[in-house]
Amino acid sequence: MKTPALIAISLLTLSACGSDNANNTDDTNPSVLADPQDPTDSQDPADAQNPTNPQDASDTQDSQDAQDAQDAADQQDQTDSQDQSDSQAPADQQNTTDPQDTVDQQDTVDQQDSTDTQDPADPQVPDTAAGCQVPEPGTTLVSKTTPVHPNDNPYYYPIMGPQCVLPASQFDGPGLAFGDFLLTNNAWNGQQSTWDWEQCISLTAAADGSILPSWSYDWGNEDDLQPGLFEWEVKSYPEVIYGYKSNEEISAPCATTGLPVKVSDLPDMTIAYSYTATETDNRVGDKGDEANNPAPVTGGDRNIAIETFFHTSCDIQRGANTNMELELMVWLEMGNERLPSGQPPVATYTSTGGHTYDVYTKSDNYVAYVAQNPVTADTLNWSEFINDARGKASDYGVKYLQDDWCMANVIFGSEIWWGEGSVGLDYYEITSRY
Repeated sequence: MKTPALIAISLLTLSACGSDNANNTDDTNPSVLADPQDPTDSQDPADAQNPTNPQDASDTQDSQDAQDAQDAADQQDQTDSQDQSDSQAPADQQNTTDPQDTVDQQDTVDQQDSTDTQDPADPQVPDTAAGCQVPEPGTTLVSKTTPVHPNDNPYYYPIMGPQCVLPASQFDGPGLAFGDFLLTNNAWNGQQSTWDWEQCISLTAAADGSILPSWSYDWGNEDDLQPGLFEWEVKSYPEVIYGYKSNEEISAPCATTGLPVKVSDLPDMTIAYSYTATETDNRVGDKGDEANNPAPVTGGDRNIAIETFFHTSCDIQRGANTNMELELMVWLEMGNERLPSGQPPVATYTSTGGHTYDVYTKSDNYVAYVAQNPVTADTLNWSEFINDARGKASDYGVKYLQDDWCMANVIFGSEIWWGEGSVGLDYYEITSRY
């Protein structure tokens, strides 16, 4: 069994290590899985659930964990609690640069300490997300990738990475904080695998000075599962968080990101991105009906997606007391086989950018737009997808986005079922126009 190494690394050096998008340490019970039939899926491991129903392919689970979003001294300690979407292929149903903010820029703010005092001259930096003020009309917020923020233990957790998780230290690591973002491993379901897996996250400095996040992983073969578990269950979701995921996972002050924000006050948001993804041929699985001679495949199964969570209040709650009401995902690329649901798509949608997506739902709190062809670089009009999900809620069979609900975050990541490979962002910028 591997043990984590102590690594010192230059700020300008990217180190690849096994495979991990270092999410957070999980203090909840990792053996509790999501109930595929529960319409409130996308919940925390603390919510007791039934893992044996392969019908629901996009159960999402939260690993709830203590991690401090610390203060303006640029210190963030992160521990993971990410919801994940367990996805199932239809055939597997039997088994299944640097614009200026209009507000004072702070790298990190302690949003958990209700006793924190703030500068009267900067009223847009509240103590809690629920107190965020909406920027004035005409304001534009543009995400930044610098600087890299220190953590409490840079000797053991170099601030540029690599930061790795393995079976022996599954939820270790504070994540890597840079600019307005937080990169985490989020190996929330690793206990399902019998493989000696490894996943690592890293940051690297580009020639233009921007910071680029990446992760590498080795989750073994498709059949490397604990007895009684299913191939369609996600193992991990390495992610880049922008905004407010939970009280313990805050990428930057709301005055910087504008998140969370009420649906009635949503800005016009665009997400410009470019990524590179690889898979090796070292791992094997199969594709097709498990009971009817499925075809062997190599590489792995993972998607690449951007998602947003909507809550009933800007006082974001996760875990047993979650107030999350809707998860919206856009799959930029699917893998060998897995899809958000074992059921056919409910619709197709063509974006203003000219890309066509199949629309899947699995319950009334989950909708996913799956690109029919990989879209590895684009400028997504994120507001366009939100408006479509809201306007067609009854057609899709999902909850209608209420004006007083809040959008908490934007998260780029990859759900991983099995295989060996890597994902890296070559460019990433989120722009919000009010």
